[in-house]
Amino acid sequence: MGQTLIIGAGAAGLAAGSTLEAAGQAVTLLEARNRLGGRVWTDRSFSNFPIENGAEFIHGDRALTWQWVRELGAETIPVPKFSSYAYEQDGTLYRYEDVITWPDLPRVFGLEDQELATIDPLAADRSLQTWLSQLGLTPQAQRIGAHLLANLYLAAPEHLGVADWAHEMRVHHAGTGNFRLRDGYDHVLHHLAQGLTIHQQTAVQSVRWDVTPLEIRAIAQGQPVLYTADQVVITVPLALLQQQTIDFTPALPTAKQQAIQALRMGPAVKLQLAFRECFWEPEVSLYMGLGTVPVWWSPSYQRPDAHPVLTAFVGGARALALNAVSEAEALQLAVADLCRLFGSDRPRQDLVKGRRISWIDDPWTRGGL
Repeated sequence: MGQTLIIGAGAAGLAAGSTLEAAGQAVTLLEARNRLGGRVWTDRSFSNFPIENGAEFIHGDRALTWQWVRELGAETIPVPKFSSYAYEQDGTLYRYEDVITWPDLPRVFGLEDQELATIDPLAADRSLQTWLSQLGLTPQAQRIGAHLLANLYLAAPEHLGVADWAHEMRVHHAGTGNFRLRDGYDHVLHHLAQGLTIHQQTAVQSVRWDVTPLEIRAIAQGQPVLYTADQVVITVPLALLQQQTIDFTPALPTAKQQAIQALRMGPAVKLQLAFRECFWEPEVSLYMGLGTVPVWWSPSYQRPDAHPVLTAFVGGARALALNAVSEAEALQLAVADLCRLFGSDRPRQDLVKGRRISWIDDPWTRGGL
């Protein structure tokens, strides 16, 4: 069946490699980083439990990831969607049981699972902002809906299209609920990597695909290396293709280049803050704020022995703004936002340490999650 070379050992590359090897294909993966996983990056040095610097949740009880979670026998932590959240309005935090009684909020919480089903994916596209205004929702419900969904998809409400989103929800619906892996997301990736030949710190520079075998040139730990293969699978993040970090000879077909340039990957930044004591409600998994940070969540949720940690998940223009200042300034802004959100100086007083994880500056991502 020949030799297959896969560029990238993130989730997509490892899944492709595992699948091809199971089918009897000879596979080699080339990974530019000094670790596996790509945008799955589990860290065990920040606290006394695994902290996810990148992808954090399994979204949906029918997501493809469950196949490997079950093979591994990994334990998961359910994180109820919406019902375990708290929401800021007019400077006050409200729990779900209060918010759900507000006009049109039940519709907002059903936008993905119910309202999107009414959209014709082949019809002219509309932005999330336009669609929400056409639904006849109250202004308050529109604001909450835009806030929930735009941040989830790392896009401004005026840029997030709903037609293709509706198609994706129909064809690839992953079910309901969110789940964390108790022992870390990286266990799933290392499970997929078992038995695979993977060369780390190997950055591909060019692919020549008009010769047999194909020629792939890379820099491996500072040295130029030539690989050959019968076929190549490319799984690098979108921004790397858009910025032409890999030279293709001959050039990719025009239609493929146009598709690459037409897609968007929103920017993402995570801020992680460790505290001496937990000043938030342990049964609340996520806070939807209206300030500098749109979403705060607690990775220590449902971990009784975990040290108190909050993660800020920031996308879109807010992510770019937090990335434009120093790490120290970004953390100061985040702590000030927590003090405002909770109406107390305890976040500042109890802060032990913090850090910023910028996927915008990451050289092998250059964007979001």
